[in-house]
Amino acid sequence: MFKLKHLDMTSEKIVYWLEMSDYDLDTAMAMFETRRYLYVGFMCH
Repeated sequence: MFKLKHLDMTSEKIVYWLEMSDYDLDTAMAMFETRRYLYVGFMCH
């Protein structure tokens, strides 16, 4: 039972991380287009 609950929590964390990384990449691309390179580096670190 514990292992299944742990896997569900892990899966939720993975999905959350993927959504946030996609959002951060979109932000970095927008900053790159406006030549704000310092922020591109920050969003991609």
